[in-house]
Amino acid sequence: MQAADIAWILTAIALVAIMFPGLAFLYGGMLGSGQVLNMFMMVMSSLAVATVVYVAVGHGLVVGDSVGGLGLIGNPGEWLFFGNAMADDGSGAALWGAFNILFAG
Repeated sequence: MQAADIAWILTAIALVAIMFPGLAFLYGGMLGSGQVLNMFMMVMSSLAVATVVYVAVGHGLVVGDSVGGLGLIGNPGEWLFFGNAMADDGSGAALWGAFNILFAG
């Protein structure tokens, strides 16, 4: 993966990460002043739960080999808990996983 590709993915990750506090403040603005912190914690906790679920099984469903050869869904057994995605082979699998985690949240 080239340096420009990595820079663009990191920029996209940063822009998507800004979405969560913005969403929390948007929802908090619709409520009373006492509930803003509560709404912020609800949005961030949903991100935490989605991250755990994505790392546990979601990544395998996205990038795993096709189940049944139809190309509709991947095999989560191969990439369970990111499997070998953290190996530095230059493919950018960890960056792609981080980007997908933020969208899964």
